[in-house]
Formats: sequence, structure tokens, C-alpha cells
Amino acid sequence: MGFDSTEPARPFVIRSEVAAPLAECPQLKMVPMEGEVYFGAVPHVADLLNDLRAPESSAKHLLVMSRSMNFIDLTAGEMWRAELLARRSAGGDFHFHRPRPSVMELWQRTGFVGELGIGHIFAAKRIAIATIFERLDRGICARCRIRVFEECQQLPPPVDGLDSH
Repeated sequence: MGFDSTEPARPFVIRSEVAAPLAECPQLKMVPMEGEVYFGAVPHVADLLNDLRAPESSAKHLLVMSRSMNFIDLTAGEMWRAELLARRSAGGDFHFHRPRPSVMELWQRTGFVGELGIGHIFAAKRIAIATIFERLDRGICARCRIRVFEECQQLPPPVDGLDSH
């Protein structure tokens, strides 16, 4: 997901559904998750999550826009747990925006909410981005010329002579 920079309100859009390439933060990837994530879909979703972690230089933080993820089963719950461990072991983190009550109930029952941390589950996109932004590597931000988030605009100008992202 990215921001439609042509609109004043900068709505979120799915990157693959827009004609022009959208700028993307080198530290935070945002992906939509829709429908039911259950044992039959887990291999596909797990492959997607794995692809988002490769190569090693990819964004270490992931925000899953899960408002439309209607259902998960125990197999999917274990997949989310594995992704959490993979992200954290790589020095990143994992976050969710608006998981449905049924998803939260399963995560509560299985202990996933405790492992993830309630501070990694957000009701609003702006709060999610503002909170995650505070956790990003400022060394990378110092060199970044992309500056996709509103919070990025408050940073000093990029340091010249360093890589451009």
C-alpha cells in the first residue's frame, strides 16, 4: 500500500492498482490483508510475507492493514506468530491496523496479543504510522530522500553524499 500523492488527503491505495509507481518508505512496508486467512490460504500468504522480507535490505517493519481480514484459524494464527518472530529476529517489528473482533478473540485466546504487544495493534492509520515512525532507524531516515510520511517532513533535510533512500 502507498499514498495517492495526487490527492490532498493522500488516501491509501494499493500500489499494484495505480498506473504510476508510488514512493515507499525503505523501512516500513504496508500491505492489505483481505478475506479469510485459514489453513488453505496460509501457504500463499506465508510466501507473500517471506517475499516481503527478502532481500535482506527490504523494509524491516510491516504494517498489515487487516480491517478486511474477516476470519483466521489456528494455522493462520501460527503463521502470524512465525512472521512476528522473523521480523523481530531481523531487527524489525510487526503491526496490525484494525483487526476484526473475531481475529482479536482468537489472538487473545492463543496468547498472540501478549506476544505481539497491544501497542502494535492500531485502530487508526494515522496513529499507526505516527507510532511506528518513532520506532524507525533515524540513521536511515537521515539519508532518505523519499519522505513519504507526514512525520518525515519534520526531519532535517537528507544528508548529501549518502545513498538516496
